[in-house]
Amino acid sequence: MNKMIALKIYASGWPSHVSTDEEKEKFVDDYRKQGIILDNWDLFQESPGRRLLSKLLIYSLWGKMAQRVYMPNTSFFHDPAQIWTMFHDTSNIMENV
Repeated sequence: MNKMIALKIYASGWPSHVSTDEEKEKFVDDYRKQGIILDNWDLFQESPGRRLLSKLLIYSLWGKMAQRVYMPNTSFFHDPAQIWTMFHDTSNIMENV
């Protein structure tokens, strides 16, 4: 996740309030304290396309599918053999029969 956030920061370029090397070092240090490593200063280039793609990757990873991995599933059976196969499968947790 932190690598994708770093890609977004790189694609955003340097902020307007950061111009000197000391300010750049402080900017990078602030992110390093949060666990985001920004080692390559040459990658700080404003690129709206790369920024959009990296934001999409971040949102996709942090979306509802990533937050709720174990969604309950409902199965309907018409064949008794399928019921017994499901019933004896130890990888399934049955809540209601």
